[in-house]
Amino acid sequence: MAARIPHLSRGNIIVISCCVGISLAVIVLGPVLQIQQKATMDRKINDTQKRVEVLERAAELRQILLERITGLETTTGPLPVAAEPLSSDQADQVLEDLHMLAAEAGVLLAEVRPDLESMGQNSKTMLIGTTIYGSMSGFQNMLDSLLQLPYVERLQRIFVSTESEGLQLESDFTVHIK
Repeated sequence: MAARIPHLSRGNIIVISCCVGISLAVIVLGPVLQIQQKATMDRKINDTQKRVEVLERAAELRQILLERITGLETTTGPLPVAAEPLSSDQADQVLEDLHMLAAEAGVLLAEVRPDLESMGQNSKTMLIGTTIYGSMSGFQNMLDSLLQLPYVERLQRIFVSTESEGLQLESDFTVHIK
C-alpha cells in the first residue's frame, strides 16, 4: 500500500493541510454563522410582532374611545358676548354680585382682590382676584354664574388646591370699565 501513495514533499503536505483546514473551517463555521444570523433575525421578528400587537391594541382602544366620544353630547359654555362697561360709581356692584353668586353656589367667598395696577392710564379693564372655599360643583356653579355677569370680560386664571378648610379656588377675571 505504501507503494501506491506517492511520496509527498513537506511543502505539499503543508498546502494540503491548509486546504483541508480551510475546508473544515468553512464546513463547521458556515452553519454556526447561519444559526447565529437566524437567531438574530428571529429576535427581530419577535420584537416587531410585539410592536405590531401593541399598536393593534392601541388602535382598538383608540377606536373604542372615538366611539365613546362620538356618543357623548357636546356641552358648551355661554357664548362670549361683548362685556358691558362698568362705571366707576358701580364698582361696589362687583362685590355685591360676587357675594350673591357665592351664596347661590353654596361656597364661601373669602377674599376679593382688585388689582388697581392692572388699570393703566387708558385701560378699559381691571383684574380682580378671588379666593373661594367650597366644593368642586360649587366652584363650577360660581364660575358659570360669574361669566354670565354682563361686565365680566374673561376668566384669566383658575387654581384649585386642597387646604385644611377643604378645597380652595383662586381665580382672576377681568372686568370691563368705562
